[in-house]
Amino acid sequence: MEQGLKSQFLGALLVVLTLTAIICAGINYQQQRRYHLPEDGATWMDSAQGGGSRVVAVYVRPGGPADRAGIRPGDVLLRIAPIENAPAVEVRQATDVVQLLFRTGVWGKAGYTLERGGVEISAKVIVADANRDRALYAQYAVGAAYLIIGLFVFFRRNRAPKALHFYLLCLASFILHSFHYTGKLNAFDTAVYAANVVAGLLAPALFLHFCLTFPEGRRAFPLRHAVSIYLPAVSLIVLQLGFAAGVVRSAVPLVELSWLLDRIWLGLYPACYLAGAALLHWNFRRAEDPIQRQQLKWLRNGALAGMVPFTLFYAAPFAAG
Repeated sequence: MEQGLKSQFLGALLVVLTLTAIICAGINYQQQRRYHLPEDGATWMDSAQGGGSRVVAVYVRPGGPADRAGIRPGDVLLRIAPIENAPAVEVRQATDVVQLLFRTGVWGKAGYTLERGGVEISAKVIVADANRDRALYAQYAVGAAYLIIGLFVFFRRNRAPKALHFYLLCLASFILHSFHYTGKLNAFDTAVYAANVVAGLLAPALFLHFCLTFPEGRRAFPLRHAVSIYLPAVSLIVLQLGFAAGVVRSAVPLVELSWLLDRIWLGLYPACYLAGAALLHWNFRRAEDPIQRQQLKWLRNGALAGMVPFTLFYAAPFAAG
């Protein structure tokens, strides 16, 4: 009786989580298509200068709004007038630039006061619409594929010992690929960002854990080993969300900290999947049951087909800087 109630509760919880994820992904996709993100074509970073922190242009995209306004790498941003002829607002940190550009809006004109070589200069920047990478929209299709596979396997073999684990992995992968921060800075956008961070760090841990305990019939997996798999992911989740919310503070500038955490994730993500693929291959060579061998082969080949190109052409170059 108790086991039946537990199964019903778990099933209802999964239905709620899945439907919520699908609805949120649909809303997020719609917002990505409609929302225009303002940008000035420059990458601003907090830099320690003269005993304090100043906002410096570390990169100016050729032909972008900042470049056309005469801004150069190394310029120090002092103030921005978000609306033409309005009072200028002091820029204390790099994140202030984003907030002020939202006030200006796409195709609005902002007045920049900069310092170059110890001399203050002015620039008029026409804020442009940030071009979204088309690959972003392809990720929604990838996420949908994960969810369909997870639902198919779960409903066909929901009584199998690893069916729930596999479905949670697919659901986390769906959220990772279908939840994308738009920059609107509202409550829904913040929730989408948080869900993406959590899913992105839990998915590789779930996959590695799955590979260590699959196929059926293997000995029980010690709790301390499971903790060692999930602890790095949970720690990074707490750090990343803490820094984003301002609860956890660091002397490292937020932009640099974000790049560092992204590099850590891009090392952890493929490492877990490639290690899992190696475990699947090892189990494949040892398995005698034809069905298990087929399952292991599909899982191994799928992991390698998706992760090897991602690692070689994106993760490794990005992580290397």
